[in-house]
Amino acid sequence: MLKYYTLFFLVTISSSYAQSWSKLNDLPNSILGRDHPFTFALNGHGFMGAGSTIDGLKSDFYKYDPLTDQWTELDSFPGGPRGYSYGFNYKGYGYAGFGISTTAYLKDLWRFDPSTETWMELASCPCEGRGHPAF
Repeated sequence: MLKYYTLFFLVTISSSYAQSWSKLNDLPNSILGRDHPFTFALNGHGFMGAGSTIDGLKSDFYKYDPLTDQWTELDSFPGGPRGYSYGFNYKGYGYAGFGISTTAYLKDLWRFDPSTETWMELASCPCEGRGHPAF
């Protein structure tokens, strides 16, 4: 058993040393970064929306293509500006919801269709709104 642990440990160490990092393109219009956006991945692309910057809460929405290292701004997230929301993918769709607006904790849920790049509002949670929920 000790032999297997040692082998695993050595493979892990050698794999860690072989990795390297390369700088890719920054998110447009984001000189000081973005805090607490929602994110999800679909069909080989990354998606990021909302969150906050030094200018306040945002509702913008972006698609990242890792093959071309390019960000594309899509139509804004229709759920409005927010931070501390969540995102996930399920069965070919992206989902986003909850979070904090400038006036309230939110409890909504939205579905993103990557084939049409459109959002559809789904039923809200029959609960109190929340910031930073997790699934």
